[in-house]
Amino acid sequence: MIILLRSLAFNALFYLNTLLFLIAALPTFFMPYRAIVEVAKSWGRVNLVLLRVVAGIKCEVRGLEKLPPGPLIVASKHQSAWETFALLPLLGLAWPFRAVDPAGERMRATATAVERALRRPGGGLLRYKGDVYAGGNPWVLGTLWLGLYRRGVGDVAGHARALAYAREVATPLGLLPEQVTEDGAPAWVVPLAWSHAMLLLAARPELSLHPRS
Repeated sequence: MIILLRSLAFNALFYLNTLLFLIAALPTFFMPYRAIVEVAKSWGRVNLVLLRVVAGIKCEVRGLEKLPPGPLIVASKHQSAWETFALLPLLGLAWPFRAVDPAGERMRATATAVERALRRPGGGLLRYKGDVYAGGNPWVLGTLWLGLYRRGVGDVAGHARALAYAREVATPLGLLPEQVTEDGAPAWVVPLAWSHAMLLLAARPELSLHPRS
C-alpha cells in the first residue's frame, strides 16, 4: 500500500511539474535555442529529486569514466519514460550540437541506410527494425528527425518530404500523434508534445541547428 501511495504521489507531482515547466518554457520560443535546453535540463533535475524524495528511488550512473572527451551521441534503449528526464541533466543533449559532420561520407551513408531499412510505404519511419511497442508503427518525430538531417545537408526535397508527411498525418485539429498506422491514421498518444516540438524545429529554417564553429 505504501508503494502504491508513493507512486501515485510521484505521478501527480511529475505531471504538475511538467505543466509548470511547459508554462515557464513559453518565453523560450523567442530566445536562443540553448534557453529551451536549459529549461529541459532543469525539468529533468526536479524530476530526479521528486523520484528520490517521494518514490524513494535513487539514480546511479556507472561507467562515466569510459566516456570519450568531446561531443558524443547517446543512444538509449527507450523502455520507459525514465531516461526522458534522467539523461537530460546527466549527459546533456547531443543534438543539436554537431557531434559529427552531417555532410561527411559516413554520415550520408548512415542516413541513407536508416531510411532504406526503416521507411514505410506511407512515408513514416520506424524507430528500429522489429519494433513492437504499441503496435510498432512509424513515429512522426523519427520522420521529422530525418528531415532535420536532410535540411542540414542542403537536401531541400528530403526536408520538404518530412514536413509534408507531418501535415498529412495530423488530425483535423492539427494535432500530431506519437505513431501513425500504415494507412495514415493516428496511433497511441494524441497529441504528443515531442512530435509537435520536432515539427517546430523542422519547420523553422531560421533556427541554427548546426552552428558553425
